[in-house]
Amino acid sequence: HPRRPMIVDRMVAEIRAYGFPASEFDMWWMHCTWYVIGAQHLLCGLAMLPALLGGWEPATARAVACVATLFECAYDVYDSVVMARRHFVLGNLPGGLASLVLIMTHHQTSLGLVVPMNMYGYLDSPLYLRMVVNLVLAGGSFILITTYTQLLDVSTRNGMLQMRILNAVLAGITLYTRFVGYFFLARNLLAEVAGNGHDRLYMVGASALAAMSIFNLWIVIQSVSRLYKFCAASTSDFQPAAEIKLKEL
Repeated sequence: HPRRPMIVDRMVAEIRAYGFPASEFDMWWMHCTWYVIGAQHLLCGLAMLPALLGGWEPATARAVACVATLFECAYDVYDSVVMARRHFVLGNLPGGLASLVLIMTHHQTSLGLVVPMNMYGYLDSPLYLRMVVNLVLAGGSFILITTYTQLLDVSTRNGMLQMRILNAVLAGITLYTRFVGYFFLARNLLAEVAGNGHDRLYMVGASALAAMSIFNLWIVIQSVSRLYKFCAASTSDFQPAAEIKLKEL
């Protein structure tokens, strides 16, 4: 890819800014992989919409939503194993233990909340469906938009304008789905579970949602920080892409 050197240099700089080691191969692998993960999140989120919004035969919509939620869980199990192996066995996980902990605060939500909620019949609950759809669609949007912005040349007016607009969209989506809407839905969903007398499910759900709050806080901080960074910057603050030394692909 002609912009691979620019993309890799940016990603390496961002990771190293947190004090973590990062190789060029890891960053390019991560960039390419994010497109697949983002698309998977969007497809699963869209598949859940008929159960939430209606328009399909209810039993069919619930079945499709169940498969979509479990597909998300399957990916989280796979990613948990891969990331744990990279850290504990291979020792080459970018970000090390801190990254692994952050990843697990995210993945445990599907494993500790989605599977039990499905088993207890909450695919009929609008609160549960809204929670899952919000998080999955927001995740897919965040991944695909941030990955696309790695392609932008912010030393140009057009590139900087796109960067600012997309980061403003991301900040809005993130603040609603992972802060305002998240805590509103989490509170009401837990109240619904408690009202149904599912005490064990309540404890598991409360723990999972509390852990997810840590991940949400990190995403909100990242989104707002990126928006501020590019709104406060000018095109002259960035090295022109033409001046980046191209490397052999």
